[in-house]
Amino acid sequence: MSYKTPPPVNHLDEFTVLLGNAFRELRIAKGYNSYENFAHDYGLSRIHYYQMEKGTNCTLKSLLRVLNAHELDVFLFFAMIDPKNKLHEN
Repeated sequence: MSYKTPPPVNHLDEFTVLLGNAFRELRIAKGYNSYENFAHDYGLSRIHYYQMEKGTNCTLKSLLRVLNAHELDVFLFFAMIDPKNKLHEN
């Protein structure tokens, strides 16, 4: 049996997954084990927030709402998730 190599992931997919992972880490660091509880407590759509954490759906408006929940500035957030920046290691 032969296996097919999966298609290459484009840069947008990689970026949304990176965002999703950062959202998950921030949520957990804030003390929320459940994305549902986090979404509920901050007035976010549970389904949309789940999609954001999975890296499948993120609008600018929803990004800003999530960052507001974490009291993060958009520039600091992107600096934190930039793999070339050492801020995310602290």
